[in-house]
Amino acid sequence: MRQIKIINQGLMFFISVVGVAIFMHPNIFFDSIIAALMVTVLLSAINAFIKPGLQTMAMPLNFLTLGFFPILLNVGIIYLLEELVPGFIVSNFFWGIIFSLLVSFVYSLLHWFFENFIGIDALKK
Repeated sequence: MRQIKIINQGLMFFISVVGVAIFMHPNIFFDSIIAALMVTVLLSAINAFIKPGLQTMAMPLNFLTLGFFPILLNVGIIYLLEELVPGFIVSNFFWGIIFSLLVSFVYSLLHWFFENFIGIDALKK
């Protein structure tokens, strides 16, 4: 059951990343499907293992910026992935913010769709 959950989450995340990148083509670019897959896997791993610790350490900055700092943290992760993955290009900071917000929105929309209309809860434990 755990493997199906991971596959569902990974598939929804891959669709989110690639779909948003296709929508934002001149500003977010993948050289190949392998680069898109690498970004998806690394972004999933960073969100699962590293990001919770970063958010905990950055809690005072979150209070000072009135909740804007997690968006900056997401953009920082996107730029880290741009350096780590050859073939992944983000044109500037503004498009990094838009990409981060749209991936989160599309992933949430897909999760809601699968849960309510198909009956698959990808995040169920």
